[in-house]
Amino acid sequence: MANKQLFTFFIFCLTSFGLLADNLPDTTIYLNEVSINSNIVHNFSSGNKIQKLTPKTIREYQSNSLVEILSSQAMVNIKSYGISGISNISMRGSQTNQTAVLWNGINLQDPLNGSVNPSLLPLGLVDEITIQYGGSGALYGSGAVGGVIMLKKKLDFNTGWNGELLGSLGSFSNYKGQIKIQYGGQKYAGSLIFYQQLAANDFPYTNIQAFGNPKIKQENASTNSQGLAQDNSYIISDDQKINTHLWYQKCHRQIASNMTVSGAQQFQNDQTLRFSGDWIKYGEKLTLMSRLAFLHSLLDYQDPNAQLKAIHLSSSIIGQFEMNWQINEYQLINWGVNHRYDMASSDNFPINTNRNTTAFFLSYRLQLLHKTVHMTSSIREELIDDQFGEPTPSIGMDWLPLQNLKILAKISRNYRTPTFNDLFWQGGYAHGNTDLMAESGWNEELGMEFKKVISIYEASLQLNIFNSHINNLIVWLPENNIWSPVNKKKVWSRGLEIGLQNQFHISQITSMGMNLFFNYNPSELYQGENKGKQLIYSPIMHTKLKYYFNRKIWGFALIYQWYDQRFTTEDNSMYLNPYQLFNLDIHLIIPIKKQALSMYFKVNNIFNELYQSVENYATPLRNFQISIHYQF
Repeated sequence: MANKQLFTFFIFCLTSFGLLADNLPDTTIYLNEVSINSNIVHNFSSGNKIQKLTPKTIREYQSNSLVEILSSQAMVNIKSYGISGISNISMRGSQTNQTAVLWNGINLQDPLNGSVNPSLLPLGLVDEITIQYGGSGALYGSGAVGGVIMLKKKLDFNTGWNGELLGSLGSFSNYKGQIKIQYGGQKYAGSLIFYQQLAANDFPYTNIQAFGNPKIKQENASTNSQGLAQDNSYIISDDQKINTHLWYQKCHRQIASNMTVSGAQQFQNDQTLRFSGDWIKYGEKLTLMSRLAFLHSLLDYQDPNAQLKAIHLSSSIIGQFEMNWQINEYQLINWGVNHRYDMASSDNFPINTNRNTTAFFLSYRLQLLHKTVHMTSSIREELIDDQFGEPTPSIGMDWLPLQNLKILAKISRNYRTPTFNDLFWQGGYAHGNTDLMAESGWNEELGMEFKKVISIYEASLQLNIFNSHINNLIVWLPENNIWSPVNKKKVWSRGLEIGLQNQFHISQITSMGMNLFFNYNPSELYQGENKGKQLIYSPIMHTKLKYYFNRKIWGFALIYQWYDQRFTTEDNSMYLNPYQLFNLDIHLIIPIKKQALSMYFKVNNIFNELYQSVENYATPLRNFQISIHYQF
């Protein structure tokens, strides 16, 4: 009954807003060449903090994975189990499986464990990266609790043939090569990318867990990955377009053990196949979009020492249909349905498993006071197999009281459904729990953005405060020597984010600036014997500082990162020490008629900081990378 009342109240609010604005002037907006995904971010994310990385920044990191660019350019926390191990993303104190990663609009979170390994996402495949901070369950569904990271491939028409060769060489025998060929005509645009990366990762480190703290080389940490991506965009008519995206990747990774184990031989083979296709019909009032996607993942884990071999398979079929209705100049509605069929098999599951999830979503945007106020209401309701979940509403507002000042406010409900591992795992002294409930909670946010340009000086300031309560957090606990997941924890996460950007345009070819980002984020348990204790591996504070100088064809950037102590036990009795990193990036771009030769040189961990991201997992000291991009 409560669900029906909430839904009825939401529809009443939408209708009331529509009636109030019904008499406003009706000016049509033609949506040609506008992406539905971009509309969702631009039109229906009022109240959220949005960060879009510049194309220049993405190019500078093309030889790297998503881990490196997020570590240095975004207010996220990366937890890494060694240089060849799993990496996880955490935003605003959320868990690692509470951050959604979207690839061309498709959520990549694995149905087995609910997470995405960003170290396996090469940046050479994407042209746009948008980071949305805070919960967005009403727009993106399960897992979008701490934030959303959107990766997109952009294709341009009427550009003709062009290509790019990329090669990089780094410390510890790290090599990468990539070739990209693109074509843009009047009706068709396409791209083909092939890449390969090899790395020995045999860096020296000090083993603080061995007698005498000897300096040894990292063993069993090499990686070998290759893949291809193929993207197409067809203009069927003046008002219709079809886009397709294909991405295949395979990777062989030796998995380095922690400092307390020697002689490790375990390794993992990963294979992924991802495809999505969408059809868009643009109109003066109504824009339609339908999408079909297929995701397949194979994980083959082997440990010869333990005579262990485990194969895990997962596949997802996703279908979506949605509509944008431009009622008038001041009102916009988006509604649709998303169906996802997940299936999985594992050596640790008693039977093959599957799940059907059907989501119904609705968003409404209203502009008031000469378009200085943008209000957005959204709601999502999911049917998982034959059971409805709790609806996830949100309401947000952007207000421009002054030309240079924006005020943000939002409240939303967010959730994460249990993974297949949580529900069905058996073996290794562990047993899943089919009675688990979804993690859920409310998120509130208030922020401001101020921008000012004075002659050659340009500055912007962002302040955001946020508050989040998550109930029924899933945690694995032992009982009678058997580990099993239960809805045990409740987490209270709140904090403050500060972003300050300064830039001086000294001349038409010379600029310099400094960016400062600071995050204060207590994330504490508020139930049980460890009530009031900070979550493990979640720093209360971290800051990033970037100073850069650019002059026509060359420039450099000095990047500083500092992370507060991170607790390794739930009672906060043990912790990893704070650490700081200095990185240097230098670039040189040489134009050659219609071609360009770009060189990038990176020095990471300049001052040989000895640190750990996860307890007892070694990280490299000072290391180098040089890459060359040739565009033709």
